[in-house]
Amino acid sequence: YETVKTDAQGNETTGTITFTAKGDNGAIAETTFKLKGNESLLIKDILADTKYKVEEASARAWDYNTTPDNEENVIVSDETAECEYTNERSVGTIDLTKIVSGTGKDIVGNFEFTIVLTYEDDIKLSDKVNMPTTEFKNATINAAQGNTVTIKAVLKNGETMTIENVLVDTTYVITEKNYFLNGFLECIIDGNSVEVTDKDVVLSVEDAISAMAEADEHTFENVRKSGNLLVTKTPDGNAFEDDREFTFTVTLTNEKHVP
Repeated sequence: YETVKTDAQGNETTGTITFTAKGDNGAIAETTFKLKGNESLLIKDILADTKYKVEEASARAWDYNTTPDNEENVIVSDETAECEYTNERSVGTIDLTKIVSGTGKDIVGNFEFTIVLTYEDDIKLSDKVNMPTTEFKNATINAAQGNTVTIKAVLKNGETMTIENVLVDTTYVITEKNYFLNGFLECIIDGNSVEVTDKDVVLSVEDAISAMAEADEHTFENVRKSGNLLVTKTPDGNAFEDDREFTFTVTLTNEKHVP
C-alpha cells in the first residue's frame, strides 16, 4: 500500500507499507509502524467494506496514558477514516525547604533528609528519562530499587532543594532525621507542629505528585528553645578577700532527658 507520512512541521513523505497475511485464507492482514508526536500516516487505497482495527502499543513504561485504547470500524468508499490517538505524560516538582528557629549553636548545622519516591508498578525506572533530577549540590539520587527511588539530602537553615521530573501520580515520603538530642523539641511540618518528645519520633510528610503547574512545597522548621544562666559572686563584710575563689556546682535537670 502507498503511504503519505506527515511530520510535525507538516512536511509530507511518500512511501509504501507491507501487510503480512494472517490466517488460512489470508483474509486478515497486519502491519506495524511508528509515529512521533504530531506525526500522521495515511494508508491509501484500502478496499471499501474492509474492517480495520488500530491498536497502539502500551507506553505505560514511560507513564503515557493513551486515548483511545483502540479504534475499530469499516472503510467507506471515497472517504478517509481517521484515528487520532492522544498520549498524555506529565511531571511535577517537589520543593523542600529547611528552616531553623530558636537559639544555640546547633541552629546553623546540617539537617539530614530522606525522600522515597514510589512509582506505579509498570514504570520503567531503568530508563533515565523517568528518573527524578535535582541540581541541589548536597543531594544524592540512588539507583532505583524495584519501583522506588531514594534521595538523600543535607540542608541548612534557609536552603531549598528542588526535585524535578517526578512523574504524575508518583507518591513520596519526606523524612527528616530526629534531632531531639540536639535540643530540637518541636518540628513544624507544613505549618503543623509536632512535639518531639524523644529520639524515636518520626518527622515525615506523605504526598503525591499531581498535574498542577505549581510545585509541591514542603517546609520543615526545627525549633530549639534555650535560655542563659548567670552566676555572680557578691562581696560583703569588712574582711572579704578579693582573691579568694569560691567553688560552685551547677546541676541541670531536664524532664525530657536532653543532654
